[in-house]
Amino acid sequence: MKQPRMAYMMTLTLVLALGAVACGEDSSPSLDGTLWALESYGPQGATRALLADTEITAEFDGSEDRLTGSAGCNSYFADYAVEGSDLTLSALTWTERFCLNPQGVLDQERSYLTVLGSVDRFDVVDTTLRLFYSGGLLVFETREGG
Repeated sequence: MKQPRMAYMMTLTLVLALGAVACGEDSSPSLDGTLWALESYGPQGATRALLADTEITAEFDGSEDRLTGSAGCNSYFADYAVEGSDLTLSALTWTERFCLNPQGVLDQERSYLTVLGSVDRFDVVDTTLRLFYSGGLLVFETREGG
C-alpha cells in the first residue's frame, strides 16, 4: 500500500512544481510601458548604429494602443495593434521640426520613420525589443524612465 501512496505524492509534487514554474513571474520587460531606445537598424545581418549624439525612442501605451517616441529630431505618434507576435502600426504621424545637428540626423530620422511604418512583427527577449519589417529590423534596448 505504500508504493501507490508514494507514487501519488511524487506525482503531486511534480505537478505542483511544474505549475509553480509555469506561473512564475517573467523578468523580461513587456512591449507595453517600457521606454525603448534604438540601438541599431537596417537589413538583417547588417544593421548599423545610430549617429553619434542622437537618440531614437519608442514607448508603447497598451491602455490607449498608442506608440509615441522621438525620431531623433521630431516626435512621432502611431496607433498600434498586437496579435501574438504580429504588430500593426497605423496613423503614423510626426512633428516637422528642422534639425541640422548632428549632420545627417534628418536622413536617419526619415529612414527610421519609413521602416517603422512597415513593421509587421516583434519579439522581446530580456531587455531587447526587435521590430521586424521586410528584410530588416530595428533593435531597441530598455531605458530608465519608462
